[in-house]
Amino acid sequence: MLRMSRSPTEAVAAPGPSGGGRKSLRVHGAIAAGLLALVALVFSQVSDFGFINFDDPSYVAANVLVLRGFTWRGVAWAFSTFETGNWHPLTWLSLMADVEVFGGGARVHHLVNLALHAANTLLLFGLLTGITGQRWRSALVAVLFAVHPLHVESVVWISERKDLLSTFFGLLSIGAYLRYARARSIPRYALAVAGMVLSVSSKPMLVTLPAVFLLFDLWPRPRSETWRVLLLEKVPFLAIAAASSLVTVVAQTRGGAVSTLDAIPFTARLSNAVVSYGSYLVKAIWPTALAVVYPHPAFTSDPTSPAVVALCAAALACISIIVTVRRSGWPFLFFGWAWFIVTLVPVIGLVQVGMQAMADRYSYFPLIGIFVAATWSLPEPTTRAARLALGIVCATVALVAALVARVQTTYWRDSQTLFRHALAVTHDNATALRNLGVAYVEDRDYGRGIAALRESIRLVSGDAWAWMNLGIAQSAAGDQAGADRAFREALRLRPEDADVLYNVGIFAMTQRNFETVRAIHARLAVVNPTLADEFAGRTGLR
Repeated sequence: MLRMSRSPTEAVAAPGPSGGGRKSLRVHGAIAAGLLALVALVFSQVSDFGFINFDDPSYVAANVLVLRGFTWRGVAWAFSTFETGNWHPLTWLSLMADVEVFGGGARVHHLVNLALHAANTLLLFGLLTGITGQRWRSALVAVLFAVHPLHVESVVWISERKDLLSTFFGLLSIGAYLRYARARSIPRYALAVAGMVLSVSSKPMLVTLPAVFLLFDLWPRPRSETWRVLLLEKVPFLAIAAASSLVTVVAQTRGGAVSTLDAIPFTARLSNAVVSYGSYLVKAIWPTALAVVYPHPAFTSDPTSPAVVALCAAALACISIIVTVRRSGWPFLFFGWAWFIVTLVPVIGLVQVGMQAMADRYSYFPLIGIFVAATWSLPEPTTRAARLALGIVCATVALVAALVARVQTTYWRDSQTLFRHALAVTHDNATALRNLGVAYVEDRDYGRGIAALRESIRLVSGDAWAWMNLGIAQSAAGDQAGADRAFREALRLRPEDADVLYNVGIFAMTQRNFETVRAIHARLAVVNPTLADEFAGRTGLR
């Protein structure tokens, strides 16, 4: 019967915090307070931020059901809708709860996001301390998680409530699973299952949790059960992952977000996936040129060089081989690297959604693995001088990361600032141009808005939302003939898109084309009944 061996270097790890007693509790309290202070240092400014025009209108600012708080209709909608190309009812309910309890407004949503990030930071610290007994290493991982610049997007973007919730419930699920692994019982197992269900009901990112559980079976406290037992334990979790993946594919396909192989061939997707892994790793070490959206090479004039793809592939292969061969001596490296590689799989772009090559928000959970691998690779200081030197180095890294993250946070103050920055650090960024154009139009700067939207269309002529927004801008600027052409093109590209239909219908109403208005309403009633009701109210069809 196959048994797993315990790593000699980890055999002494205690099941709980080191030190013990009141002193240990005081130290833990001080660390927790320090972590919260760091989070506040970086992100407290978000209380003055508003909504941005990228997804926030769909999630909150223009979503009538969310803005009503809890209603029977809203709750039913949350569990049945594929709005935004996702199925994440807990995210919708969370945003409704903000409105119901606090009255809504961007500040409320930002502060709740901030509280969730703080909770995730403390959960991560507690989880790692409990399983490894290594308090200071666990604290360093939590610090990096709390203030890393790549995590800014997940925290300050209201629409990424789903990322924070998914991680929160995912960490709770891991904690329950580790308690189950320590002393198996049905209630603990059920809590782990419930945590995963809640996680994927917030965002389907953590369909990889069964693999994470398996990594914890190997390190830091290897389990003695056979592989057969360990794998059978994961079957219910795999079933949840499969169901969530299926629902997600259906939702994204119906939402028109999944690119066809004609638009982006599989070889281009594979190349981008390899380079994206390398880019995430580089940005984890040197977080510069961060943007809300990175255009996929398929939509730019500068495709990725085969040499860059080969270099990234070689680097990933070498690291994977080394950590696998040396797994018995450096189990933490294998653990952290496998965590990073596996948990990024759902968003690495083999199934391409949208026009982005990668996204900072996708690294929120996966980077935990890199932080663990790096932190546990640090030497154990044996003298007071060595401890002081290591402490200074770690504090410097944390402070620099916090300052860079604070600067990155400032770019999210408003839509114009955000997308101007994206354009400054990327090239041929059609999505950033489109949203910057919308921001200009919202500020009634129609000339610059139309120019930005036309440039976006020049880069990606098949973007229906760019055409739709161009139609809105031209209509507002008084060019009704140009607006009519733009709306027709948007409708040709996305004949069943609810937003396109809605705006085409509103334009038709301004032109007193009542036949088109009635036809649009009939189609909206099928595609999005909630939006159809709002449309009927605005056009007098009720």
